[in-house]
Amino acid sequence: VRRLEELLRGREEDSDSLGVELARARGAARAVRHRVLGADARYRRAARPTVVGPEALSWVAPPGTLLLEYVAPSFWEGPAAECQVLLFVVDGSGIEVHRLGPRDEVERAATAWTQWVSKPSTEASQDLLRRRLGERLYQRLLGPAQEKLSRAERLLVAPDGFLHGLPFAALSGPDRRPLARRLPMAMAPCLSIAAALEEVQRPGSPDLDLALWDDEAGDLAFARWESQRLQAMLPRSRRVGAVEGDDAPEALRHSGLLQSSRVLHFASHGRFDPRHPSESSLLLRDAGAGRRPLELRAVDLYELDLRCDLVTLASCE
Repeated sequence: VRRLEELLRGREEDSDSLGVELARARGAARAVRHRVLGADARYRRAARPTVVGPEALSWVAPPGTLLLEYVAPSFWEGPAAECQVLLFVVDGSGIEVHRLGPRDEVERAATAWTQWVSKPSTEASQDLLRRRLGERLYQRLLGPAQEKLSRAERLLVAPDGFLHGLPFAALSGPDRRPLARRLPMAMAPCLSIAAALEEVQRPGSPDLDLALWDDEAGDLAFARWESQRLQAMLPRSRRVGAVEGDDAPEALRHSGLLQSSRVLHFASHGRFDPRHPSESSLLLRDAGAGRRPLELRAVDLYELDLRCDLVTLASCE
């Protein structure tokens, strides 16, 4: 489906025939997804999560956890100003709902700041502008929860839409400390999926502390250095070399490390797809002589039986 969409954008003269083929492919994809939903209970819970209330927080995370769940509508038929981004603030005392402003306005602010932090500058004026943009965005996205955030022991953030591409951990408030340095935090697609993931049984005593898949091409600054530091901190570790085969989930299963490692660390090139977030991917292997690139897509994670405590995904995007 994605390949046909790309072809359609580049070949307007064939739009009629490609449009018919694209409609047929989308219909086939829906039929396959419907069969998978009927056959796989775990995937069904993740794809069509059950609505849960504040009481679910007690078994998704321990007391002291604050959940921030955002809703950024992708489709809206009314006036643009009425399409609001919502913030649900959930803790043991209940739920609060806050309007954060028109979706287009919030998206412009988030995109502008993300672009600034993606291209750091040593110029003082540029650094000042980036900091001010970040403080305004922090106030808009996190300001309504500031009082509860100051008392929280840990934070669980569930973004939506364009907010999936925002590095929440780097947002700084008036104290100029990045959010990730203020308290432990984690990201989740939504509270319901976070609850479903808690059902996974983890091994009692893994063979390895750390399994590493790092930058094969060697052109990501600090990726190999980061891996070496991690290996020094966690001696029971293994670096995975060249990945064989053309199926990323199958290649990872054959490695034998998914069930035997406490921490999985991926550091590689990546690709973020804002239109279809589940198609975003990490590049486990570059294209070479006679071989195809090997990508691990977000949707592929449903095929993996992950039993570790922590997975780190670090990429160029």
